[in-house]
Amino acid sequence: MIYIKYKKFYEGTVKVSKLKPGDLIFWKGADNKRYKGIYHVDIYQGYNTAITVHRQKIWGKTISNVMVARPAKRK
Repeated sequence: MIYIKYKKFYEGTVKVSKLKPGDLIFWKGADNKRYKGIYHVDIYQGYNTAITVHRQKIWGKTISNVMVARPAKRK
């Protein structure tokens, strides 16, 4: 886990059980000239399900090649 300006970031392969409703999931791929190769963003709604532009996604226990951001309290 990486902390950047009071935000939590998980990166790489992430256990879905670590996600909380409202987390943003940044899908990463090959170098596309965008920050870390991000090509799509979903929002996690809970119960192993995310909201995306095209459809609802349902996952197993992990998701790979992603970055997850969540607001965090200041320390």
